Amino acid sequence: RLGDLAQSLDASDLAVGWYRRCLRSAPAYQPALEGLSRLLEAREDPEALLVMHRSDLAAAQTPRGKAQRLYRIATLLQRLERAPEAIEAHREAQAALPGFLPSSSALEHLFAQGGRWTELLQLYDEQLNRERDTDRVLHILETMAAIWHHQLGHLDNAIECYQRILSQDENNLRVIRTTARLCAEARRWDELQALSERETTLVQDPQRRAEILHRSGEVWEDRLHDLDRAIDAYQRALSQNPRYLPALRA
Repeated sequence: RLGDLAQSLDASDLAVGWYRRCLRSAPAYQPALEGLSRLLEAREDPEALLVMHRSDLAAAQTPRGKAQRLYRIATLLQRLERAPEAIEAHREAQAALPGFLPSSSALEHLFAQGGRWTELLQLYDEQLNRERDTDRVLHILETMAAIWHHQLGHLDNAIECYQRILSQDENNLRVIRTTARLCAEARRWDELQALSERETTLVQDPQRRAEILHRSGEVWEDRLHDLDRAIDAYQRALSQNPRYLPALRA
């Protein structure tokens, strides 16, 4: 009460002293923690706030309460540019309350900012195990695929992520084309052909179908050395556009 009175009289130094004396006797006393927190925030003193929030952690009575307190600690550590400690606090928050979204989001940012791609992928794997929303699952898988491809250069793992998307969203033309491009880069010709066939069934424009079928014919001819299937692909291309010159030449 003395701390509150001093704060109401704008005697902040005196209020801080009273709150701290209170917390020495009862470290988890919530009114004193809240009063001291307000004053330290106003002073923009993150180090002192950090000490206070660590004391406050002992007052947590539920997993959510513990996770929320650890999140506040982690946020302060981030402000102090102490990323490894912040990551550890966020991990503790997730251990206290699996799937705790504020810490999950913060860890995504910290891992990406620090180029800690393996840990970020592990975090996404954990999210996939809990996630039930299909759109969110597809978004996570596409993000993972981009990391495997662009950050780590692992084409096979990127392709696997895209294939998992297509197992749930089989007519996603954009993902089909991306996966086909990676299969070509990885020389996975049989899978490329299957994807090209799927793209052909989804595309409405005859000219575009002719282009896909011609490209498929080239793979049958040059990569898989199956001339019969190459001829069939070229003929199918001409059935879409009888004047399509690349197929006529082939």
